[in-house]
Amino acid sequence: MHEQEGVDVEALVDAIRVRKLVEPAILLLEMCKPLTGCARELYRATEPVFRSLVSPSVGLSLEHVLASSENVELLIRRLEAVATKST
Repeated sequence: MHEQEGVDVEALVDAIRVRKLVEPAILLLEMCKPLTGCARELYRATEPVFRSLVSPSVGLSLEHVLASSENVELLIRRLEAVATKST
């Protein structure tokens, strides 16, 4: 993993944790993992709306995470670690 990938994942983890959506995010990501390509294209189609709702860094992080299934799995593992710490 490159250092930049870790930064991107951590930005998303922090955004999800602050919004208290860790468990729903894990569920959604696990369900969509086989469809990462479709999720990436859906994000690209809705990017202007999405970026108006969240900070630009979160939008860029999500775009990077959706670039590969491995990045999605990394995000899931980080979210699970956060969920374990908060319980």
